[in-house]
Amino acid sequence: MLKTPQANPTFRALCGRAERALLNADFDAAALFFRRALALKPASESAVGGLLIADFCLRRDEFASQVAELYAAARAIEPKRAKRLALGLIETIEAEESEKSAALDKFLIARDGIEYKEFLALLDSSPSFADLFEKITRSTNIYISRKNDWYDLLERLIENGYLEVAYRFIESASPFVGMDDRARALLVKLQEKEAIAKSAGKA
Repeated sequence: MLKTPQANPTFRALCGRAERALLNADFDAAALFFRRALALKPASESAVGGLLIADFCLRRDEFASQVAELYAAARAIEPKRAKRLALGLIETIEAEESEKSAALDKFLIARDGIEYKEFLALLDSSPSFADLFEKITRSTNIYISRKNDWYDLLERLIENGYLEVAYRFIESASPFVGMDDRARALLVKLQEKEAIAKSAGKA
C-alpha cells in the first residue's frame, strides 16, 4: 500500500513547533524551526524575534532560564507582547554586560596587576573563565600570594584547556610552591588532558 507523501510543513506549523520548543526551553529546536519558518517568510517579525531569543539563550546559557521564564509567563498573560518583553530583557542584559566590560577595561588599564581574589570576584560576573582570563592576561598580571590559590588557578587552566599555559605556570611557580601530592595530581591531570587533546587531533 502506497503512502501519501507528507506535505512540507507550513510557515504556521513551523512557528507553532518553534514556539512550543521555546516554551520548553529547547533552544536548539526552537532556533531550527524559526530558521525554517524564516526561509518561507523572511520578513516575519515574530519569527525573527523568536530566533533572536533562542540564539541568545544558546550563546548565554547563564541567562537562558531567566529569559525563558519571562517569555513563558508573558505568553500565558499577553502572548502578543511576550517576544517584545523577552527581547527587552535581553537588551538590558547585554547593555549591563557591556558596561561591566568597559568598567573592567578601565580597571585593568589603571593597574599593573590584580590579586587572585580580585580575579575570582570578577569571574562571578564574567561570561566565562576563558573570557575573563584572556581579557586580563592581554593587559596585566594575576598575582598569587597563597598556595591554595596557585592550585586553584592551575586546576582552572587545565579544566578550560589552557594546557600550554598550565605547563608554563608549573615551570615558573613550582620552585617556589613545591611539588607535593596535590601538585603532582594536577600534573597527571594535565598530562591526561594533553593526551586526549592529541588523540582528538589525530582522529
